Amino acid sequence: QYGPVPLTRCPDCPRPEPLKRRVSRTDENGNLGREFVKCLSKTMVGRDGKILKKCTHFEWMD
Repeated sequence: QYGPVPLTRCPDCPRPEPLKRRVSRTDENGNLGREFVKCLSKTMVGRDGKILKKCTHFEWMD
């Protein structure tokens, strides 16, 4: 409905996982059916041995 996702990679984390487009299934705050993207990165160990926490990037498409 809104066309291609403008960002294919998360702007908030260095991981290679792409952003995933989803549709809200709850009517909480009147958001039923709204499209959004979120980062799918999970907790992992970085190259320097530091633990990278799960990314929480989220944005509405409209």
